[in-house]
Amino acid sequence: MTDIQFPEVTYDQIEEQVRALAEKYPEYVYKPPIRDNVWQPIACSYLLRADTADDAVVPPELTDCGCIFGGAFKNLGFTPNQLLELDKTEARVDEETGNEYGDSEISTVLDRLEIPVSGDEQRWAAIVQSKQDQGFTWVEAVRNADEWKVAHIT
Repeated sequence: MTDIQFPEVTYDQIEEQVRALAEKYPEYVYKPPIRDNVWQPIACSYLLRADTADDAVVPPELTDCGCIFGGAFKNLGFTPNQLLELDKTEARVDEETGNEYGDSEISTVLDRLEIPVSGDEQRWAAIVQSKQDQGFTWVEAVRNADEWKVAHIT
């Protein structure tokens, strides 16, 4: 990995931006990019998306970012080059829990950015990302994560 510098952001700022994007674009469905000539429904990208799909309507604010977290990072001052670098984040294993996180998963990216998060915050973000990658609208992805939060934290 390169020694690229990223803006300093907090988890609360990221979550706030994710919620704002879901509220602003409630019906938006992120389409992951096509890789190796195959559309991969569970292949999130912070910079790229498949806007070649016939039904792809990309809001102007989102033209140089990919998934909802890419949009959040962009709104927090990340450049397209920095978003592309986040896409290159390698898989890791959490030494404390033994959990495995895949390439460029939000949990891996938060760790790479050295953003302190609780397990519950990490889980909330992972649910949003997972639901988005499964084709849920952004508002549905956030709602699913919020429902998990209410059921498991309160």
